[in-house]
Amino acid sequence: MSKIILDKLTKKWFLLVLDDVWTEDRIQWDNIMVNLKSGALGSMILLTARSKRVAEAVDSTDLVDLSFLSEADSWQVFEQSYGMAAKSLDPQFLKIGKEIVNKCGGVPLAIRVVAGVLRDKKQIEEWQAMRESNLLEAEGKQLRVSACLRLSYLHLPSHLKQCFTICAMFPKGKKLVKGN
Repeated sequence: MSKIILDKLTKKWFLLVLDDVWTEDRIQWDNIMVNLKSGALGSMILLTARSKRVAEAVDSTDLVDLSFLSEADSWQVFEQSYGMAAKSLDPQFLKIGKEIVNKCGGVPLAIRVVAGVLRDKKQIEEWQAMRESNLLEAEGKQLRVSACLRLSYLHLPSHLKQCFTICAMFPKGKKLVKGN
């Protein structure tokens, strides 16, 4: 793969966007970066990650630590993720929805997950139960992300939960081959 990258990028200007990177292994990054440094002067790499350790492993020159969203921005993300129906929510749903979104702590992923879950909940009692649950109460970015992933999992249909359970039995990196 590194030969392909080298052939394509040598002496060419590029902007490479690597979104939601999780790899913290400095040796892997050194192997990747040696090929990416062959680009033309002014080439850039934009990398987004949830962990500062990723940026340290890449040896970033400019690091921007994004803060959490404001309440207003959080609600805007919710409305966009929920869809057009968010504009016409009953005032009671609207009030509870804003309280739930505030529990997301300004984390966009958590807000999008909540919007997806609530989109299928048509009864006010379901929204109240979500508000009263402690599923989104966590401190720190990583814990909030884990909390919203747990929330997403808990609201999956049972047949999809089974898929996750089966996949969890295999070690990380194991290639699964589709059987007959």
